[in-house]
Amino acid sequence: MTRYTKLLLTLVTTMVLGIANGGQLPAHYPSNGFDRIGNVDEVNLETRKVIIEDMIYILSDDVVLNSLSRSSDSLGRLIKNTKVGFDFSGAGSNRYIREIWLLPSTYTPTEDSIKGTDRPRSY
Repeated sequence: MTRYTKLLLTLVTTMVLGIANGGQLPAHYPSNGFDRIGNVDEVNLETRKVIIEDMIYILSDDVVLNSLSRSSDSLGRLIKNTKVGFDFSGAGSNRYIREIWLLPSTYTPTEDSIKGTDRPRSY
């Protein structure tokens, strides 16, 4: 199968599944929203630091990454330019991400999808 054919099949499947589930997130995603939502600017798994929307966060030792296809996925899936929702604790230079969810690039946050009082940048 050619690369173009695989890409086309993936695109069609994604569109069909998106329409079929009404654009909703999987059941293993939080129904009460995320602390923050943003795009990953940089990630360094060796230092456990990630920059999201120009803010530096530290991945906690027991951080859990959830993908659309499964909960508790590999941190290797966390890459630059990925849209994510996440829960964190701390402030200033001690912001620790406890859990992170990969979001579809087309995901648009609603008022209920962000728990924090200071909202991330609009999309």
